Amino acid sequence: MSEISKILGAYKDALDNSQNRYEDLCHERAKNAIDFYNDFFKDLIKPYKTLVEDPAGRRHAMRLIERLFGTNEVEFAAVDGTLYKDILEDYIVFFGASYAVRGDISFQGDPPITKYQKWSSEQDVSMVAYVPIPFAELGDILEEQFTSTSDHEKINLTNIHTQIMQLAEIFLLYDLASNATIRPNILLWDQSMSGVMATTEVGRESVGLIGYSFMGKKLSVQDVIIAYSHPHNLGIGVPGCKDFRFFNYILARLSATKKEKLSDIAQEIGLSESYMLKKIEPSLFPEKFKEEEKLVFYDKDAKELRFNERYSESWEYSKGLFRHICEKLLKRKTRLH
Repeated sequence: MSEISKILGAYKDALDNSQNRYEDLCHERAKNAIDFYNDFFKDLIKPYKTLVEDPAGRRHAMRLIERLFGTNEVEFAAVDGTLYKDILEDYIVFFGASYAVRGDISFQGDPPITKYQKWSSEQDVSMVAYVPIPFAELGDILEEQFTSTSDHEKINLTNIHTQIMQLAEIFLLYDLASNATIRPNILLWDQSMSGVMATTEVGRESVGLIGYSFMGKKLSVQDVIIAYSHPHNLGIGVPGCKDFRFFNYILARLSATKKEKLSDIAQEIGLSESYMLKKIEPSLFPEKFKEEEKLVFYDKDAKELRFNERYSESWEYSKGLFRHICEKLLKRKTRLH
């Protein structure tokens, strides 16, 4: 056998081995996926088509709608967005926008009737942002881990238009929900709230707005921590009291009660007091905060956690800042300073 034949034969054996390992991996993952579906995931899937086609299912839905909204005719609004990135000679332009369509569903007939409605000229339900950035400034807006130097590589790495569109959709949803005159019964969005909010860290170090001045006050790290701890609704267990960002749960409780005995919380959730302090100390009262800057004070004698009243209006301030920035960017189309 020639040397070339040996090399090609070894190369074929290596390819066959890799192909076999790849196929085995695919079969194993497929089997695991099927087992996961049959053992668990299938029970989470709701067959709405069957519910709609079943007269008894429709009657159940009608009773549920009437109980929730007190009427058999509900209004809805559906929000969607669009985006693009335009590369010009000296600029790159990022565009993001959102719009809502609305209608109502009447459950008086069988089947229910859906009608779409027009917005009036006074009702502004479009959010648009058009952001041109010179190539010379493009490096300033990229994340630090991007080390590419060419303009073409930088352009491919930027996804600002996606973030602008998502912000436009979120602000439109917020605007509709907070407007008593046009607020619908149901808001529809083609994204998952939990997915959008999911994060493995607070990420406050990457918030570029820290220090932004609004209403005579600058946004602080403490404001960011409080904002990240929301939403607060302890009646439905949000935020949860599990290990993951446990301090959110403490902040939610203290925001409502102002002070709590450490032993009471520990007993309720089944954790030791020392473990609780260990989990919340790095974020709520770390050494780098001055005493008056700590979000939570711990009285060692009384073994009591107290919320710092200095930040009692922090959440309202952050919501006001959010609305202020979004209105400037998406409604008035003015530059942020």
